[in-house]
Amino acid sequence: MTAPVRLRLEAVPDGTSGVPARRVWPRLLAVLAAAAVVASGLAWVALPPAAHRDGDNPVVAARRFLDRYVTADGRVSRIDQGGDTVSEGQAYAMLLAVGAGDDRRFALAWSWARDHLQRDDGLLAWRWQGGQVADWMPAADADLDAAWALVLAADRFRVPRYQTDAASMAAGILAAETWTVGGRPLLVAGPWARTAPFTVNPSYLAPGALSAVGRASGDRRWAAMTDASRAFLATITAGGGRLPPDWATLAGGTAGPSGPPGRTSDEPTYGLQAQRILPLLAGSCEAVDRRLAGSLWSVMPRDPQAQDATAAGLDGRSLTNDHHPLGLLALAAAAGAAGRRAPASDLLARAARAERQRPTYYGAAWLALTGLLLERSPLHSCPAVITP
Repeated sequence: MTAPVRLRLEAVPDGTSGVPARRVWPRLLAVLAAAAVVASGLAWVALPPAAHRDGDNPVVAARRFLDRYVTADGRVSRIDQGGDTVSEGQAYAMLLAVGAGDDRRFALAWSWARDHLQRDDGLLAWRWQGGQVADWMPAADADLDAAWALVLAADRFRVPRYQTDAASMAAGILAAETWTVGGRPLLVAGPWARTAPFTVNPSYLAPGALSAVGRASGDRRWAAMTDASRAFLATITAGGGRLPPDWATLAGGTAGPSGPPGRTSDEPTYGLQAQRILPLLAGSCEAVDRRLAGSLWSVMPRDPQAQDATAAGLDGRSLTNDHHPLGLLALAAAAGAAGRRAPASDLLARAARAERQRPTYYGAAWLALTGLLLERSPLHSCPAVITP
């Protein structure tokens, strides 16, 4: 197992959180200095029209997901996984409906989640199957994404009650899905993860979502949680020098990559959880997040067999023969953040082809989400990382 490191949360000049000295913030901050174009204080890079030559624009991709996976009553059915529903899927549909400007299907997806999954504390039960909730335990990523979608929808669709619903969910997240580290709250994987050693899924620490929900809530603890999340991501990736893991643990202020919950002795992997981190970082409106995404480009898998592997070691070697387009989307996000126009364009096209050849709920969701996060859209209102 990769050796853990001590997580420190002192403030640093750029407004993020500090990490151990050996994580070398100057390296992280300088990686894109030569390649980035500065616009409105943020690093961004435009891709040529070829970025969509083998695929659709993100709004079309979002509508395709909604058409294929959302039922008439608003439930997201994982038709390639037995037809069940998870809270993550409802949140994806809500975000994609905002991105597509589809207020009707946003309302349906949120109404279904609220009526069938929402608990008394405002959080969402994780899984529904066969006409009933199969697991009442919430998942923090779904709760955060749903709250984020509600904040965005309140603004785009001019529906004030969505803001109220978001505030209720935000309060539930703070109360049941965080743990205080160094005086600041950190998002853990869910209520079940609040026992030492605390379990953190790094891909849940979406800085754009945390910032948006925090601003809407008016609760200062969200800003502290956003800073703590940035510190955690920088630490767990060795300042951009190591691939992020699917899972990590935190004990006594010490953070380290780990195997999945219940199997923490297994080798940490960069897989379908961690690969989500790259679009989320590259799609942030904060330069520090884009810099971390760009710095990870240098350690991303270069072997074509590993680039879209569903599981790789933190050193980039493939651990499986299974493949998924999310790995290519993660690479595209890192390339875009690093100013690598041609590779980013080619990787997006490869991901679109792979998803068309083997459609899946998860692949379709992330193909659309990645496009919306990297281009100027309601999910990404600052200068684009890519502009086909």
